[in-house]
Amino acid sequence: MLYVPATKEDGKSAEKLRGVVADAVGDDAAGEIVGRIMRLYGGTQQYIPLERNAFRKTIALEIFARLGTDGATMTDLALEYKITFSHGYRLWREGQAERLRATMPFLPFLELAEDNNGD
Repeated sequence: MLYVPATKEDGKSAEKLRGVVADAVGDDAAGEIVGRIMRLYGGTQQYIPLERNAFRKTIALEIFARLGTDGATMTDLALEYKITFSHGYRLWREGQAERLRATMPFLPFLELAEDNNGD
């Protein structure tokens, strides 16, 4: 949760918000974006998801690609992504499923095939 100040642009909360936005879009655009966010949502608390929650599929594909290559172990990846060992393997399985889904060919004749039971 992040508090969005209504007016004070040089306060701690505004600086924290500016830092989050600047990480995503760069320093040049961050000031303007923070001003707009403050005008729209000033005086409220907003939820900004952690990177590992917002980009779950991307992280799962990265873990699937990196595990076992260049000596990367699940322990190393769990420490890097700040997740548990077992959660890392769950993400690995999700990455594996996503990778297989993307390469599975479309076979329309399977859907058009008749039932072999004589129906």
